Amino acid sequence: MKCQTIKVLSVIILLLTFTSVNQWAIIPFGNLITTAIIQLIFIGIIYKKKNYLFPNYKQESTFCPINLYLIWAYICILRGLFIAENYWEYKQLLIGGISCLLPIMIWLFNRPYSVYKIYSYWFKYGILFFLLCYWWNVGFTQFYLSPLLLLFCFFPLFPHKKAWLIFIVGILYCYFGGAENRSQLIKGACALIIGGLSFFIPYFPKKVIKIGHVLSYATIFVIFGVVLNNIGDVISGKISVEEAKYGNENELTQDSRSLIYADVITSAINHNYIIEGRTPARGNDINLSYALFFWAYDDNMVFNKNERHANEVLHLNIFTWEGLIGVILYFCIYLKASYLAVYRSKNNYISLLGCFIAFRWVFGWIEDINNFNILNIGLWTMIGMCYSDKFRNMSNLEFKQWIRKLI
Repeated sequence: MKCQTIKVLSVIILLLTFTSVNQWAIIPFGNLITTAIIQLIFIGIIYKKKNYLFPNYKQESTFCPINLYLIWAYICILRGLFIAENYWEYKQLLIGGISCLLPIMIWLFNRPYSVYKIYSYWFKYGILFFLLCYWWNVGFTQFYLSPLLLLFCFFPLFPHKKAWLIFIVGILYCYFGGAENRSQLIKGACALIIGGLSFFIPYFPKKVIKIGHVLSYATIFVIFGVVLNNIGDVISGKISVEEAKYGNENELTQDSRSLIYADVITSAINHNYIIEGRTPARGNDINLSYALFFWAYDDNMVFNKNERHANEVLHLNIFTWEGLIGVILYFCIYLKASYLAVYRSKNNYISLLGCFIAFRWVFGWIEDINNFNILNIGLWTMIGMCYSDKFRNMSNLEFKQWIRKLI
């Protein structure tokens, strides 16, 4: 039963890979309705088979942050049923509610066997379909190829020829992202840096990784000091929309998020939902950030109650839908994952992955929209591995032998 469940989930994840790039594809795979159906089937199977996938998900105190967050997510979704007033808000509740349930994937990716079966299947068929159909359809994009980040993080652990091949693909991943898609460039480069460190890290003392863990979280000061340094001035009106959008010509450090922050923060203050959120049925008011995205929509597009339901920034969506309570609980999931990886792991490779997860939490303040797509499946695979006592109890050699089986 368990083997059959994993096989079905592997196929669904491949289908979700195809739907993840519909927005950019010349020939989309289905539409919003079919995508939501696939996502709901995926979620339903995980819930139904959770006792097979991870029997102790309720008992272990390790998973307290996940369980507390999910309880709050359920409450926010139920609240959304009562506040939704029209078709669009019920539709938003469905989409947002699905997005709020991303942490359930920790149940799926907690066991090395499950990760091995799912990822070996994806690397076999996902790459094949990419070469046959999606290279010309969507290009070399993170929204299809995100599972490769796991290989980039540990490329030196593979045999010599495979290691070089993974490294070259990693360089191409960053190159094709470039300045136009700095998210892909930054995540790919950081994964390759982790990979480079994984070659030397068995010889480093654990203290070095602990310092790296702290520094990974400390990059939040760079994000808010360099990239998001206009938020206060935008809210106070000292900087115009045009200045905020076009004031910096450097594409890598250009601030494309302060206008979104200004709208999200002022919307929460004006409508008094800072603590508990507005539920996944609603979005934030659009007063300033329209300049960033209105060009992408048809002239006849009407936003429900002049609200944008979801933004590109992960934590701002959690804040709008679930309030500060949701943001704090979501942070606790990342913090516990990275802490367990760095301080409770017998191998250095999972500890390095914990540093990467710490960085990804920081990066969620400017990117990583929380859609139920392959990009987030890749992220929550890594978080699930950090929570897993089976991954953390592996020796360096055992982890090396495990990851070599993926391709």
